[in-house]
This record gives sequence, C-alpha cells and structure tokens, in this order.
Amino acid sequence: GFFQEHVTERPDENCRYRQVCFMYNMEDGTLGMTEPRIENSGIPQGQFLKRHRVPRPDGEGFVGPDDFRCGGEITLYGRTYHITGCDRFTRWFYEQNGVDIGEDEPLVEDRWQNDYKLRKVAERGGLPLSKQAMDAKLLTKFQTGQPAADLKLTQFLLNDRKVLRFKAYWDDSTLYGGRIYFVVHYYLADNTVEINEAHCRNSGRDAYPVFYKRGPLSKNTFVNAYPGMLSSDGGVYLPEDLKVGGTINVWGRKVVLYDCDDFTQSFYMKYMDYDQKVNVIDVAESPIKHLKLKPPPHNGVGTEEDSLINCRMVQPKPHKPDVAKLMMHSGENLRFEAKMVNGEPEDEC
Repeated sequence: GFFQEHVTERPDENCRYRQVCFMYNMEDGTLGMTEPRIENSGIPQGQFLKRHRVPRPDGEGFVGPDDFRCGGEITLYGRTYHITGCDRFTRWFYEQNGVDIGEDEPLVEDRWQNDYKLRKVAERGGLPLSKQAMDAKLLTKFQTGQPAADLKLTQFLLNDRKVLRFKAYWDDSTLYGGRIYFVVHYYLADNTVEINEAHCRNSGRDAYPVFYKRGPLSKNTFVNAYPGMLSSDGGVYLPEDLKVGGTINVWGRKVVLYDCDDFTQSFYMKYMDYDQKVNVIDVAESPIKHLKLKPPPHNGVGTEEDSLINCRMVQPKPHKPDVAKLMMHSGENLRFEAKMVNGEPEDEC
C-alpha cells in the first residue's frame, strides 16, 4: 500500500506518495511494516513499523486479517494507508477461507518519481533526439560529404539479435569420414554466418563445436595471390539463398540444409512469402537390426541343455539344476516290476 505525505517549500511537488509493505504474522497476530529503499530519495527508509500487536483506532482489540482488503483503507496510529495489492500466498489464503480480498490496483506515482525516472532515462541516453538535432546531424553529413544514411548501421539497429537458425549435415566422403550434423546461424544484423557442429553423446569427436567462425560466407571461395590484393565484395550468401532442402558451399564442402526453427519459418513467411517447412528432409536413421544365429539342432548325444551351453560359451559351464524341481520331488522314486520274456524256461519264473 501507500500513504500520502504533505510536502512544504518545494516548487516541484506539494505531496508525496510513499510505498509501504504490510507483513501480518498469523502465529501471534503481530504486524510489521517496511518501506522499500529508493535511490537518492533523501528519506530514511527501511523498517517503518516494528513488529508488534497494533491496536485498532477505536480501541476495540487489535488489527487482524479482517481489516485488510485490496482497494480499502486502514488507519494505524493516526495515519491512513491505502492498500493496493497482495502476494499470491495471501490471496490463496483468503480464497481458501472464502473471503473476497479484492483486485490488485496499480501503484500510484507522484510528480517527483515521474521526474526522477525521466532524468535517469535522459542520463542513459534513452530519450530520442529532437527534430532540430536530427536536421543538424543530417546537414553536417551533407557538408562533410558523408552519405545521408548509414545502411549498415540501420541494418544493425533494425535486426540486432535476430538470427536465422538452420539444421544441416555434410557427408564426409574421405577415409574414416561420415555424416556430420551442423547448426547454421545466419545473423541478420551484418549478414554473417556461423556454423557449429552438433555432436551426439558418446560420438567420439572432440568437444570443439566451431566449424566455421562467424563471418561473411562467399558462394565461390578463393584465396588471393598475395595479401592486400583487391577482391570482389559480392557473392556472399544472403537470406534468400538459404532454403531448406537446398545446399550451400562452405569452402568446397556441400552442406545440405534439412530443417529450420520457428523464428526462421515465420521470418521467411512474413518477408518472402516462402514456406521453409515444405522441403524438410527426414534424416532419422533406421534402427539397427542385430542378426542372431540360431543354435544347431540337437544331435542326440547328451542332454539338450549341455549341447546348448557348448554353443554359447567357449569354456562351457555345467548346467544349473532346477532347484524348484529338486525341492519338490526330492525323495520320490518310481519303482516298477518286470520279467524277462525271451523263451528260456529258467527265466520264466
């Protein structure tokens, strides 16, 4: 909340709004107040009211939770405060108890606070130049022979921190080469390109992601015969040259662009009316299938478990007994009676 304080002998203000924060402790019913510190205010700020039980103005008991409402007023020790809002926990507490605490109100600022903010913005150079100052700067450029508008500066001011982001890959056909994935950054502020490698986990490659340091990327790369030799400034990649599904030349390497982010998609749709998501390339690799040889059929020698162990291990181990079967049928024996049938009289009995 805040309270209004009268100011005398000041030409720029006649009253002042001082912001305060109420902290009511439910454990013992005490109330404390603090005032946020403002730079160069000239007022002793900080703790405004020590924590204690504050009596009500009518003398009937002490101030409690029922005395606080957003948009209402409360009087403490002869000074009236206007309550403007509360935090999320306080609002949740009142809602759980079925009490409507009211809606938050914007903070009120006096003339001194508005003038102080304006002075700080002017000190940091945040105010725009006047028309007379701009006309004077333009006249000075004409008198000194400078161009009327700095195109590079204008491009930087309009597109600073705007970056087009593409996903790309390069198939390295050299010995021990493979497919390498990149993240291509195109900076609209100065038409420069940066390419970083995007390695997966446990790829075995060095943790140095920079593949191409930020700078202008030429379409046809060449090296001058000697330093200082004049060369053409054209032939660099511009935003209209980067399209998903196409390729770019990075010093003799054919880099394929297969996807882009949402900002890049919206940029091309807004300024070029071109949909980058139409030619997205699916680079997902098919899952690897491991072929497993089936064991040969049992030849009848020994048990099938022993033969299978010989196929799985170079040094076979004895087959583990079935403990459950051993515990269940331990001590149980099957007995059979038989006689020999071979036609001999001595074996008939």
